Amino acid sequence: MTGKRLSRAFVDWAGIRLLGALALSLAGAAVEGLGILLLVPVISVLLGSGEEAGLTGKLAGYLPDGPDALLLVLGVFAALILLRFGILHGRNILLARLEQGFVAEMRSALFGQLADAPWSAAARLAHGRIAHALSRNMDRAAQAIGALLRGASALVLLLVQAGLALWLSPVLALIVALCSGLILLALAPIRRRAARLGQRMTVEDYQLFSTTTGFLTGLKTAKAHGLERRYLEDFTRAASRFSGQVVAVQRDGSLASLALQTAAALMAIGAVVIGYQWFDVPAEHLIVLLVLMVRLSAPLQSLQATALAVRHGEAAWRDAQALTRDLPKSAPDEGSAWATAPGFELDRVSLAPDPDLPAVLDRLNAHIPPGRITAVTGASGSGKTTLCDLIAGLSAPDTGSVLIDGKPFDASARSAIARSLAYVGQTSVPLAETLRDSLTWGTETKDDTAIWQALAVVGAEEIVRALPYGLDTELRLDGSHFSGGERQRFALARALLRRPRLMILDEATNALDVAAEEQVLRAIFAARDGATVIMVSHRPATAALADHVIALGSDA
Repeated sequence: MTGKRLSRAFVDWAGIRLLGALALSLAGAAVEGLGILLLVPVISVLLGSGEEAGLTGKLAGYLPDGPDALLLVLGVFAALILLRFGILHGRNILLARLEQGFVAEMRSALFGQLADAPWSAAARLAHGRIAHALSRNMDRAAQAIGALLRGASALVLLLVQAGLALWLSPVLALIVALCSGLILLALAPIRRRAARLGQRMTVEDYQLFSTTTGFLTGLKTAKAHGLERRYLEDFTRAASRFSGQVVAVQRDGSLASLALQTAAALMAIGAVVIGYQWFDVPAEHLIVLLVLMVRLSAPLQSLQATALAVRHGEAAWRDAQALTRDLPKSAPDEGSAWATAPGFELDRVSLAPDPDLPAVLDRLNAHIPPGRITAVTGASGSGKTTLCDLIAGLSAPDTGSVLIDGKPFDASARSAIARSLAYVGQTSVPLAETLRDSLTWGTETKDDTAIWQALAVVGAEEIVRALPYGLDTELRLDGSHFSGGERQRFALARALLRRPRLMILDEATNALDVAAEEQVLRAIFAARDGATVIMVSHRPATAALADHVIALGSDA
């Protein structure tokens, strides 16, 4: 793994914009190189050797006599410094935009693949792995792209400096170039090891991330059972393993950086000695060569760091890509909403939510009449939620057929149903940052009057009016500042605001007591405007409110 796939993907995405960044890097390097060259006449004036042959003599011919020469050269040098500042600032801004733009598009593409995948496929992915891919893996990929861009700029600078060195002393420049190549070759094992470290770091980073998210999710249960220390032990082990990988990466980076710094200094000393003893290089040329070769370590270090970072980032990027590589795509979401309250016929339907597990629904025949209230009952594991997912279009039968209003329940029909559906599951969490936005999420309703009416139907109006900020109350991520029953009432209000033609209530009122549940459901059924309702419940009193009952056997 050399990082070629990630680099190629970025180059293809950046296109001509990358050439613009490289052009600015070249301009900055050229200006810097010209400034370094101006050191030659400065040193020549200070040494009083302006009449010598070669480059010094050519430049001295354009300079005035006396102290004015030094002032003129220093003035031009200062102007070049300011010009370089402007060029490199523009380059850095462009590089930052390229880096962040590419990563933002990668994140969006990954998120889009997950969004476009059928629910049955996306549901099999661990939520922690999805979050890790979208955050930590993409952050590491961004670091790799940043290093790649800095490495490209360093390569441009290195080429310009090499050209200046060739101009000043071709023989010494070639000797230094050969030594630099040998040093980079000697550091090749570190670059190869970076790929393996990147893979291990990706694994250990995910373990640390997964342990952290698991702790936050299960904190209440852990506290209740006194098992906090168990999480701490798992976290400590994961953190230790991850830290070990980070130390290994930093060890290699430090070794390469110090080796290049030391080698550049030794090469500079050697080049000066060789040039002075055997090649009679002018003193001012040797001094400028010394400056160039001391500065040589910076671009060489940047190139080595780029190679390491891209290999580390490649592992994270591949891991993120692998997350959705085999996900199928849902059909395009086209067409209009389902205009009428739908009815369904299920003919010998079998469905296993996971291919590795037995079928939950096995050769089921069922009828769901349009515009009526159908209760789905059965023991735990009998397939009630699976049936709801099937009717909602979230999954398709493995065998058998489903008809909607006498027609095949195909991709087009599923898309239309999605626009006409209100699905309230067993757990309800906020879908936005404020209560108002959460209630209207996925609806076209913006009118406060309609919101208050929906809240009144589900018995939540007084709850909200008692809040200090009412509808503008900010919500926690898990909605834990409201009771389970209050969260369910809000979810039911949101369902009514969608004005659905099909309403699926999968134990959507199980957090309410029997009397409150019956009151809320009767109010919802009265306000449903003729929509088909499918209601899952374990309570016989709730099922008694339905017009029609589908009883699933525990061995279904």
